[in-house]
Amino acid sequence: MALVFADRVQETTTTAGTGTITLAGAVAGFQSFSAIGNGNTTYYTIVSGNNWETGVGTYTSSGTTLSRDTVFESSSAGSKITLSGTSTVFVTAPSDRTVLRDASNILTLPAGTTTVPPLDFTAGTNLTTATAGAMEYDGTVGYFTPIGTQRGVVPGMQFYRLNSTVAGANTTSAQNILGVGCTLSASTVYCFEMFFTIAKTAGTTSHTLAYGFGGTATRNNAIVNVIRVGINGTFPYVPVTVQNYGAQANNTTAITTVTGAITSANFVEFALVKGTVSINAGGTFIPQYQLSAAPGGAYTTQIGSYMLIYPIGASGANTSVGTWA
Repeated sequence: MALVFADRVQETTTTAGTGTITLAGAVAGFQSFSAIGNGNTTYYTIVSGNNWETGVGTYTSSGTTLSRDTVFESSSAGSKITLSGTSTVFVTAPSDRTVLRDASNILTLPAGTTTVPPLDFTAGTNLTTATAGAMEYDGTVGYFTPIGTQRGVVPGMQFYRLNSTVAGANTTSAQNILGVGCTLSASTVYCFEMFFTIAKTAGTTSHTLAYGFGGTATRNNAIVNVIRVGINGTFPYVPVTVQNYGAQANNTTAITTVTGAITSANFVEFALVKGTVSINAGGTFIPQYQLSAAPGGAYTTQIGSYMLIYPIGASGANTSVGTWA
């Protein structure tokens, strides 16, 4: 079912009351509502004597009827009018559903609501040749071309930032870095970034830290780059003595050890994680850390730690957006 408009559509009806109307045929010089198509909706106006009504209705070819689904305005204080005698009904553009430029040539979109966005793109096929100023949506990714044919990805980021700490546990099981995960779609490639700080103030049993991603989403391939610094001290007032540091690149999102042995009771870990992941079957995607041994004290993820992730294309091929050649 789609919202459909057609020019010069007007019919009469002898239906009485406030229900669905049966159409009686096109007025001379106009076409019938069959131009709207069976099962489609359209905006209508009904005039019955001195009474009128605007709304959206559904055309049904069997019986040639038009339902009065939602009334926008009417001479009956916004309610359905009671039809009598011969009435006319025609396709129209209601004022509160029409977006026009103002006297200064400015186009202002209506305010969104909790159920209706101010602007909603329908998925389609991208332009064969990108055009400057064009916005597009292919059902997976949004695009904008700022100059020439240099189409770019509009990052529709899922973003999560801690406003309170997340307490871990003194365990060797995988633990959720942020306390949450996100849901990713099948057959889609994502780009992600995460910066976090974890710290502990107890336990001297030697252990290492490993980072990765859990969840139910299955992966085709990935690259994960980790840049990290570990410091013997307490958060947030830490000394500048670095216990260990490093950088690592992996072609997997599985949990992978990234530190050397940690034996200090007071330890703070800063990590920046970036990469891309190609999702096979959709599902959850959860940032995690894991300890090789229970140190005797738990880590806590600190306030301000965050992760963002956004789709950049379909899986199964190189992701190429722009003028790459």
